[in-house]
Amino acid sequence: MRTEYGSYTLAKWLAAVAVLGLVLLLIITYRSMFGHAHQSQVIVHSYRTIAELDAVISAVKDAETGTRGYLLTNDASYVASYDSAVASAQEHLARSQELLSGDAGSGDEIHRMQVQATRRLGMLAMRVHEQRTGAEVPEHVRSQKFLAGKLLMDSLRVTHAELVGRQRRILVEEEAEGQELARAGPQLLAVFAGSALACIATLLVWALNSAQRAQKAARLAQDTAADLAQQVHEREEAERSWKRVLDSSPSGIMAFDAIRNKEGDIVDFQCTRMNEAAEAIIRRRSEEMLQHTILEMRPENVRSPLFKEYIYVVETGEPFRTETEYTRDGLTSTLAVSAVRLQDGLVVTFTDITESKRQAALAQEGERLSVTGRFARLVGHEVRNPLTNIQLALDQLESEGQQLPEQQIYLDILRRNAMRIGQLITEMLHSSRPLEMQLLPGDVNEVLAEAFSRVQDRCELLGTKSTMDLDPTLGKVPMDKETLTIAFTNLLVNALEAMEEGKGELTIRSGHVKGLVQVIIEDNGRGMSAKDRDRIFQPFFSGRSGGMGLGLTEARNIFSAHGAMLSVESEEGKGTSFRLLFPA
Repeated sequence: MRTEYGSYTLAKWLAAVAVLGLVLLLIITYRSMFGHAHQSQVIVHSYRTIAELDAVISAVKDAETGTRGYLLTNDASYVASYDSAVASAQEHLARSQELLSGDAGSGDEIHRMQVQATRRLGMLAMRVHEQRTGAEVPEHVRSQKFLAGKLLMDSLRVTHAELVGRQRRILVEEEAEGQELARAGPQLLAVFAGSALACIATLLVWALNSAQRAQKAARLAQDTAADLAQQVHEREEAERSWKRVLDSSPSGIMAFDAIRNKEGDIVDFQCTRMNEAAEAIIRRRSEEMLQHTILEMRPENVRSPLFKEYIYVVETGEPFRTETEYTRDGLTSTLAVSAVRLQDGLVVTFTDITESKRQAALAQEGERLSVTGRFARLVGHEVRNPLTNIQLALDQLESEGQQLPEQQIYLDILRRNAMRIGQLITEMLHSSRPLEMQLLPGDVNEVLAEAFSRVQDRCELLGTKSTMDLDPTLGKVPMDKETLTIAFTNLLVNALEAMEEGKGELTIRSGHVKGLVQVIIEDNGRGMSAKDRDRIFQPFFSGRSGGMGLGLTEARNIFSAHGAMLSVESEEGKGTSFRLLFPA
């Protein structure tokens, strides 16, 4: 196997070197042929330039000939020849300037030639004009003009000779180099073709040898593939068995691998496995979770105490247990979480204990009501006896009719306060005793609508905006409709009293949550502090002056009798939200 691998490696390097050599030869050949084509273009360009420059001199000479003929014979046909020569000279001058525009060395000469030709043509035009108009020109002036024209024409010929000479030198250089490239091109092509044939022959021999070795390797690969397929089948079967074990657990189970930075510190966790119970609890499919890390899904988790505990578990190996709240789609669940290390990662097990916590809270609430009721009845009995004696004494005093007017005022004060004490005792006994009612299936939406109708006039009077978003698909809930209406009315009244007149917004919603019926009553009132939120359901606690503080106590008593869990969220200055969960 090592010999075959070495032979394959050597052949691979030889092929790479051959291909590289061929590419280099091809590049050199291409550049040679491209250079030859470029030189051909330069030669053609120089010949065209020389032709145009010669045409300029020829046209100026033709203009001189036409001018002399006209001056000697006064024949107008010579003027036509002159005009044609002038137009031809200007045309060839423009072409010459265009052809030499890219040659920086000829810029001054072609400009000088253009000036000289233009001046010479201008002098000839002046002679033609003088002849036509019959102007008298002294002989010595005419001689001077003739001499100046001759000198200007000689300068034009010198400039023309310089430009043509420069182009001829370029022709000589380019033709010499072109001949060299013309000879080198076929030679390079021959070398390239020979090298290519040699490489192909070498690779063909190696390919034939490799084909024989490949047949042997193919048979070996088939045997190996069969063994691997068997191993994969066994692993898949073990994986399915392991997944069935995980999915049979009622608790959510998730496995994570630690992700470390260059310094070796844990910076994140990659989810590698999760069972069906975990998908149901966190309401995410495993396909979504396995593609992301904890911080990719929720970057704020980096500040979570759980995230720090996970790191501690992996680094120390000590297991961890706690209870935490998990919020998803507006619903908060209580989870019992435990974590143990698994290699360089951990396994997290969590169980939704929201319902058990709810049942425990309901049981605790029932026990509290029982204790409070006994205490209230004891206090009510002890207070009502002396209160009855006070009322009898007041009746006796009033029946005698011997009081002075100023004494009657104090008797009225005593009677009003005695009645107030009696009313408070009655309310306290009513709000603290466990309620016994007949629960029948009913529609929560109808009860909410009835409760809202009782406070609708107050909403309009206070200028409060109200919104009702009730799910029409709610199932029936065991209820005592009258008492439940009273409880909802108490919550609505509490919300209205907490909002500022003309600025209030009241929202009532109902819907399904995890098999339960949820009701939310929200306001944007003054809200409560954490301290007041803990005392809001205590008897005689009120956030407004003049309130008895028994409405919410009675409401919670009614909700507890219906098996409903009541929670409250509030923030000072932002409002309060009451959330109820009824068993469907």
